[in-house]
Amino acid sequence: MRKLLYYGGIVVTGIGFLLFLSNFLGSGISMGAALGGMFLVAAGGFMRSIGAKGLAGSGVILDPERARKDVEP
Repeated sequence: MRKLLYYGGIVVTGIGFLLFLSNFLGSGISMGAALGGMFLVAAGGFMRSIGAKGLAGSGVILDPERARKDVEP
């Protein structure tokens, strides 16, 4: 499940980056699309963080014991 979340975050980040850059390439997309792209980049980074470290390891759940368990290989 964490692997799927990590790779999904990479895909979401890539889509957001392309959406953000398309605004500067003269395709005529509105500023809202650029802001949406920035949001997708941030959301993808958050997804990758949770996928890499787990919920407790990334700080979403504040439980030190579970965080140690999540970060173990």
